[in-house]
Amino acid sequence: GDGRAKFLRIPAIVAAGLNGPSSANFANPWGSVSVLPNQFPNALDTAASYGESEAVLGRVLKDLKVAERMIVVTKVVAVRPALASGKSAEAIITASVLQSLRRLQLDTLPICLFHLESDFEFMDILAKLKDKGLVRHVGVSAGARPGPAARLVTEGKVEALQIPANVFDPRHLQPDFLQAARRQGVGVFVRSVFLQGLLII
Repeated sequence: GDGRAKFLRIPAIVAAGLNGPSSANFANPWGSVSVLPNQFPNALDTAASYGESEAVLGRVLKDLKVAERMIVVTKVVAVRPALASGKSAEAIITASVLQSLRRLQLDTLPICLFHLESDFEFMDILAKLKDKGLVRHVGVSAGARPGPAARLVTEGKVEALQIPANVFDPRHLQPDFLQAARRQGVGVFVRSVFLQGLLII
């Protein structure tokens, strides 16, 4: 079948994030990931802008020899702010993807998202990198308002979507949205489940 049908068969995911420079520690990479080998999740969330997190994650996956069975979700740098440098959107996105591949020590990024929902306008560039085999699935990290994310799903414009949701803010987790994602074969990842740790302090 096609890539989307294959994507639908990904099992339920336990995700562990590496969020920010303080999470990355080359001297103690296991302390950064905070899991044991026999408890390893099948997906990990990181981003180009999370300090050294991609590089730490790449080292751990290589040391454990589990990169092939892991679903790594990473994100392109924020494109629009980077345009101030004078570089084109294509150059910025391509450089970000190539850097993530080097840091993660992967040949293909399993899932690559735009870090900003507003950067979706550059999806055609990320899609070209997918066509070249550098990315397997593309999508967006959605903002707090559920409307734009719902439209991306119902219009079939993304393969993966990261949404913010927790017990205090379940706006994205509406039955219609989740059913549409299932119909379209869109992988949905939830971030800020514990309000970045505030709910478990």
